[in-house]
Amino acid sequence: MRQQRSGYTLIEILVLVGILTILFSLGVGSYQSYQKAVQLNEMVEKTAGLIRDTQEASMTNSQSYLVDYVPASTTFEVRDSSSTLIRTLKLPYGEANNWINDIVFLSRGLPQQQYQFNLKNGARTRTVYVLTTGKVIVR
Repeated sequence: MRQQRSGYTLIEILVLVGILTILFSLGVGSYQSYQKAVQLNEMVEKTAGLIRDTQEASMTNSQSYLVDYVPASTTFEVRDSSSTLIRTLKLPYGEANNWINDIVFLSRGLPQQQYQFNLKNGARTRTVYVLTTGKVIVR
């Protein structure tokens, strides 16, 4: 008569550990990718908000304002027509690419020209457009 054993064999346990390791490594990669996307979206929203606030300030105060990007410190700076620093926004996760020149808002709140730049976090990139109508679009 054969004795019945309860429990799992060493091979079964090793296969289970291998499967769990693979699933865990896939999950960590997905989580890191998700985290970068969330950080980029946060950067984009804060930057677009800064640009919109600057536009509103130029309309409210009837004076020109400009938004400048300082690559060395990954910081946006808002200055009034007398070059007084009004506000800053530090990008905590990434950087701005393709920054050509300052975004200038005239005293009526309209930008001097159309602007476009990219915000980048790792391999992910979003583009911010400031149209001549004053509309800020993020893609």
